[in-house]
Amino acid sequence: MPKHSEATGDELHVPFKYGLDANKAPSPSVGQWYWATDTEKLYYCVSAGVWTEFSSGGTASATSSFTNGDLVGGVFTHAHGLATTFPSCIVYDNNNLVVIPDSITVSGSAAIKVDLSSYGTLAGTWNIRTFA
Repeated sequence: MPKHSEATGDELHVPFKYGLDANKAPSPSVGQWYWATDTEKLYYCVSAGVWTEFSSGGTASATSSFTNGDLVGGVFTHAHGLATTFPSCIVYDNNNLVVIPDSITVSGSAAIKVDLSSYGTLAGTWNIRTFA
């Protein structure tokens, strides 16, 4: 996968399927993601045909919606309040596609700064979910 700064078009959006855990593809392709809505598990395929659990249910999380007006210099500050130094997050655009931020910077133990400046003016409402 190219660096975000080198990506264009569809490379900027990773197709992100979701549904019941039992309904995820039995033989995923490398780079494929799946969110199991019933178990709240996030899976990623790093080896052809094998799902790797990225996070699991019971993990504390925080979700926020934001628009272009919430960005300062192309950066959204997500005050997640999870009291963790190294959280992970997923960002969805206004079409519910997962996007790869330019960078994510920890800002203390209760916030992260998500740089989306390469996306220009954001259309509609975007969402972020941060996991402890």
